[in-house]
Amino acid sequence: MIIKKILISLLIIAGIASVATGITIAYFNDAETSTGNTFTAGSINIAVNGQDPWQGAGYFTISDMKPCDTHYKEFFIQNVGENEVDVWKRFIVTETRGGAHPEAELSEDPDDIINNIDSAIIYDLVIDQEIIIAEEDNVMITDINDYWIYLGTIQPGAEMEVIQSYHMQDGTTNWAQGDEMDFTIELYAQQTRNCPSAPETEHPAYGKPDGAYVEIGDPVSERGHLSRDADDWSYVGRLDKDGNGYLNQGVYGGYDGGDANFRGLMGPPTGCNSGGANTHATLVMSACDGEVTQLTLRHLDGSQDDSFDAYVKVGANWVLIGHYEEDGNPSETWITSIFDLPTAMTGKIEFKLDATDHNTIWCDQGWGQVMINWAQID
Repeated sequence: MIIKKILISLLIIAGIASVATGITIAYFNDAETSTGNTFTAGSINIAVNGQDPWQGAGYFTISDMKPCDTHYKEFFIQNVGENEVDVWKRFIVTETRGGAHPEAELSEDPDDIINNIDSAIIYDLVIDQEIIIAEEDNVMITDINDYWIYLGTIQPGAEMEVIQSYHMQDGTTNWAQGDEMDFTIELYAQQTRNCPSAPETEHPAYGKPDGAYVEIGDPVSERGHLSRDADDWSYVGRLDKDGNGYLNQGVYGGYDGGDANFRGLMGPPTGCNSGGANTHATLVMSACDGEVTQLTLRHLDGSQDDSFDAYVKVGANWVLIGHYEEDGNPSETWITSIFDLPTAMTGKIEFKLDATDHNTIWCDQGWGQVMINWAQID
């Protein structure tokens, strides 16, 4: 019994010793410390006509409008923040009223005074010299009232020219005499990174275009995809040829019915410099619904050498994703080519297309070279 107690005591002492030994055992180690770390929120900030905040009260006031009158109102939006921004504009009618009701107005319909002058004014919109809403589109103030219209993207330090025109519809009769309309113009800027949602009540026809698809040559579809100021995209090829070198699209392969526009990677008005300064154009796409793995282009294989390289930006570098080699056939055919990306990508994706055969003599004659009709990511 005594021996058993001694054994138990020895086991307890051994256990305590092992615990103590475990506490005092040392191992080789190293530690590093990072200090002075900070999270800083970036800025989203715009100015209008150099003013921040914009002193815009009464800026769009127009007096004494008459049928067939057109009044232009121009302003400039500057990105004075440090991040790329998407910009929208909203027109809000706050009140319409009949004014003094001149005798001519009362004589036309004395029992039903009409005060909706907003239904008699056509609205046009031009952004950076590209027509977004044309007069012939017959868009009335009532059609855009309280809708956000997407204007496009502005890089830090850059500006956007916005020209709006207001045209009193031909044939507006005496019911509109003396009528008045009060309205507000609102501008909204938002970060482009991480695919944020557009503002509510975005216009169904003039909202932000699909980020994964663009019709090259359609200014409405191109907003946010390409910049004529920053890129070497040529003029828009149109249906009729005129003295300015616009193209008859029927001789450019006819396309699929001959009713689509296009731009060239090189050509007027940006130039045909074979040294590389005017031989490429860039394109921005947005994969906001999941990962994409390829770029698809609809382009022309024409009578000249329309070969080109396609690149995607990875980090700060342009990575070659493919080359199209023209087929040597003098006929003109629209081609659909697919280029695989080096990896699955999401969010904002930048592409560069570079004409590899620089026929400047042909280009300088007003034709341009390497025509692109549409682009899509999947």
